[in-house]
Order: sequence, then structure tokens, then C-alpha cells
Amino acid sequence: MIDLTPEEIPKLAVIVTLGVGCLDFARGVIHTFLLEYAGVFIMGLDLSFARENQLFLLGVFGISNYITGTFLILIALKARELIPYILVIIPTWYIVGNAVISRTVIPQAELGGLPMMLGYFIICILTAVSSFVVIYYRRRQKST
Repeated sequence: MIDLTPEEIPKLAVIVTLGVGCLDFARGVIHTFLLEYAGVFIMGLDLSFARENQLFLLGVFGISNYITGTFLILIALKARELIPYILVIIPTWYIVGNAVISRTVIPQAELGGLPMMLGYFIICILTAVSSFVVIYYRRRQKST
């Protein structure tokens, strides 16, 4: 792990992290306050059976969005040196988790939020990689 300082982190990475944190808050609102709408019209769930269980699980996921949103905003404001690592960790764990879950269950719902999440992952990865590249070249310039 490269030892980074807050000053080395590109401003774009800070802005992206704040944006992703705000997006997680928006996802939390959709998954909790707009629970039934999200389940039917975004996720494509069939609520004719196990309605309460499906909505409960969707709502619990919304709570985790508030937590990650809060952490991302705090990291952007108070621990910038963690940004490139966090932006790699988030999509990595979603991918690993999905691979593990997919061994047990294949969703039959539409998963309407999937395109947005793929964009979310791509933005996180590109921002992290570009941050490491910028930091590398800045350090290299300073040493010459």
C-alpha cells in the first residue's frame, strides 16, 4: 500500500467521492422512503408473494446506503488519502459479493438499477486508477 498524503489526492477524486457519497444517500432514500416504488418499478420485484420479506431486505439495503454515503463524504472531507483505496474497494466487494451470491441464487427480477451501478463502478475504478497515475507522475516530477 502506497503511503499517500491528503495534498496528493487530485481534486477530481475528492469531487467524485463526494458525488458518490451523495448518490449513496439518494439510493438510501429510494430504498427506504420509496420502498415499494423501488421494488416494483426499479428492481422489478413480483410482490404477490413474500411481499414484506422482499421489501424488508430492500429497505435494509437502503440503510447500508446511508452508511456508505456518510463514510464516503467523511473520507472526502477528512481522510482524502484513503480515497483511491476506497474507490477500488467498493466495486471490488460488490463484484466479489455478487459472485458469491450468484452461486446460490440467480435473480429473476429486472434489476433496473444495474446500469446505474455499472456506471458507479466504472466511475469509481477510473477515478482511483487516474488518481494513482497522477500521484505517481507528480512524485516522479518532484524527484527530478
